[in-house]
Amino acid sequence: FRSLQFTETRRTVYQYTKQTEQEKKVADSGRFKMFACPVIERIPVLQPLAPPWYEEWFLEHINFTEKYGRNWTYEEIVEKMQQMRDGPKGSKKQAKKQAKKGDSGKFVVNEGRLRKQLGMSPLDPGKQRQVDAMMEKRKVMYHNPRETAFDKADNRKQLYRALDKSLYLLVKKYRTEDAWQFPIAVWDGQETMRQTAERAVLDEFGPGFKTYFLGNSPEGHWVEYFTKEQKEISGFEGYKIFYYRALLLSGALNIDTDKTSDYAWSTKEQLVDYF
Repeated sequence: FRSLQFTETRRTVYQYTKQTEQEKKVADSGRFKMFACPVIERIPVLQPLAPPWYEEWFLEHINFTEKYGRNWTYEEIVEKMQQMRDGPKGSKKQAKKQAKKGDSGKFVVNEGRLRKQLGMSPLDPGKQRQVDAMMEKRKVMYHNPRETAFDKADNRKQLYRALDKSLYLLVKKYRTEDAWQFPIAVWDGQETMRQTAERAVLDEFGPGFKTYFLGNSPEGHWVEYFTKEQKEISGFEGYKIFYYRALLLSGALNIDTDKTSDYAWSTKEQLVDYF
């Protein structure tokens, strides 16, 4: 820590929540090393599988609809609309409203428009051709598999795997303990924490690697307090890491092999293999 530039920070106006007086005193005393850490995510390509409870509910819903549902005819729909408009028979309140509006009481329906809204009218030739062409394409549509060859080989350097889950980018540093981590950069005191996170991506993977950060606020943060010996060596009370969520857009990884020895795309369940 001594080799890195630092800026002394203190809290000013802050709405404390669920903190004791001692915790407030410790948090506001001293200096902390500040880091920004981008958590780069490749979002799922396929729709995740539904949980068992949803499948059970959906099948019951289909059975209920088939058993108790009915197909309404156009005439029945118009009759129902007229009943809803007129209200209960002999309703004085409805009659007063119609008289006030100057309504003759006649119920008029644009049949062509209503049938189109209900999907009961044939499409015009142009739209029908579009629908037919779309249905023909669906017959030969290629669907991504739930399990790819990279899943079977457990190749965690490839993105074409775990297509129904999110993947998170990790890097491995040249050290014996806790070698795996998210990309990280130290705050220089002049930029915002989001700019620090963006710089971490640029320094780690190069300008060709494109990401999209979701907002200026971090998704979470981690605070670590040093022991007395660590405080004397580093000159800090501890360090704080602010995590920013970023989505992968495009580009190839340009790893600096002098600083990073390896990388991996990990699912949420596989993170325990690295931390």
